[in-house]
This record gives sequence, structure tokens and C-alpha cells, in this order.
Amino acid sequence: ANYTVTSTSGRTASGSSTWQRDGTPPDLEISLPPVDGRNGWYVSEVDLSASATDAISGLTILNGSLDGGTTWISFPIHFTDGEHLALIHARDVAGNQVIVSRSIQVDTVAPVVQITSHTNGDVVQGDVQLSGSLEDLTSGPEGGEISIDGGVTWQPVLLESGYWSFNWQSGEVPNGEYTIQVRGMDRASNDSAVTTISLTVDNAPP
Repeated sequence: ANYTVTSTSGRTASGSSTWQRDGTPPDLEISLPPVDGRNGWYVSEVDLSASATDAISGLTILNGSLDGGTTWISFPIHFTDGEHLALIHARDVAGNQVIVSRSIQVDTVAPVVQITSHTNGDVVQGDVQLSGSLEDLTSGPEGGEISIDGGVTWQPVLLESGYWSFNWQSGEVPNGEYTIQVRGMDRASNDSAVTTISLTVDNAPP
């Protein structure tokens, strides 16, 4: 800005000053891999990256926080199992800033399924109530299946509060030894290992 001042006596003085204005926050871009599980969960560890530009005054800060803004760290940020809330912060030289959040859920551990109603080698008859537990400490259990014929066919189990159950009508099959297999899945789509026991059906009178 150039200026001139004139006194009543006719004398003049002139000068100039420079000023800058930036009323626009930085442009922020966040980079996350595609979700590889279900229900918004990752089943592999995740790296969060971010980049920012400011065409007017220039960028001065780009960082992230995992504790609600108490402390700030640089990118990339690595996430392991758990539910995380990340804040991404960018600020330009003029003081304009932008903060966005991202929710990141990671579960790389398969659930654990157990059969607790019976032990290997038990003899059963009539309606057999099979049951056990399906535990997953991160995303939580989603469902389970049971096989009465050694894994040839599978049927869904009833799942409630981390426990599963299945009513097996053993009177509909011939007497003999049967391999019972149970497997489960968590909400992130991790599959458990198969748990197996052998039961003997004996519905014939002596």
C-alpha cells in the first residue's frame, strides 16, 4: 500500500507498507488402506498417513494425536489391535488450521471357541444339548457353526452373550461314534480354529 500526506504549508511525505492476508485453511488429505474385514474392522495392522498443502501463506504444522489432542506425533501412525480415534491437524503460517478425526478399528486375532457341555468320549442319548463359549476380546463374536458328521456339513449355532448352544437330536442318527466340530467367527471376519470332540450315541436298550 502506497500513501502520501500533504501539510497545510504544502510540504509532502510519502511511504509504503506491505501486508499479507490468508483466510483459507490448508488442504488436508488423509491416506488409509481399504478396510479388509467386515463391519468397519481391519484384520491387519494399519498405517495412517496424511499430507497437506497451503498455497497462500504456506504450511507450518502437520501432525496427529491419539489422546484427544493432549500430545501430537508425526506421520505415519501405526495401529495395532483395538479401537482408535485419531485426530489429524494441519496449520498454515497465518494461523488457519483444520482438524479432522478418523475412527480406526483393528482386530487381527481370531476368536476362541470351546465345547464345555461334554468331554471327549462321553456317551449320549436322546436330545443332546451341546454348548460352550465363543470369545473374542476385540471386535466381539459374530456367530458359530457346528458339524455332527466330521466337517462334511455345518449348521448354525445359537449365540448369546459369548456362549453358544445347539440341540442335537441323537435319536435321528444310528448308534455309534460321532466327531463333533465347532467353529466361530468374530465381527471383523476372523475365523477361529475348529474345536473337536468325539461322542458316542447309544439309544438302544440293553
